[in-house]
Amino acid sequence: FPVTIGSPDLNVRPDGSTLSLSELLDILKSNISALEAKNSFKKKPLKKIDKLEKRIEKQKPNLAERTLDQMSRKINKKVTGGKISETEANEILEILDQIESLL
Repeated sequence: FPVTIGSPDLNVRPDGSTLSLSELLDILKSNISALEAKNSFKKKPLKKIDKLEKRIEKQKPNLAERTLDQMSRKINKKVTGGKISETEANEILEILDQIESLL
């Protein structure tokens, strides 16, 4: 996985190609797992990612976009509630945006 400092505009491989949807989902999972938060907090977003993967597999982009929107709103609420840092949230939101652009 690419190492990022700050929030990237776009994740790109060394050969210049962009990451696939499944790679972005894997990065999203690892970022959620790496959050400095309680495990109970991490469970819901990880379940949402599983749900998102199923909706993508079933080729239901509208439902997948709705799940992405829900996740974005929840992440923003967690920042205002002080549960996660703004930097962590921005990285996650950037990946969510990239996933949405590939749908």
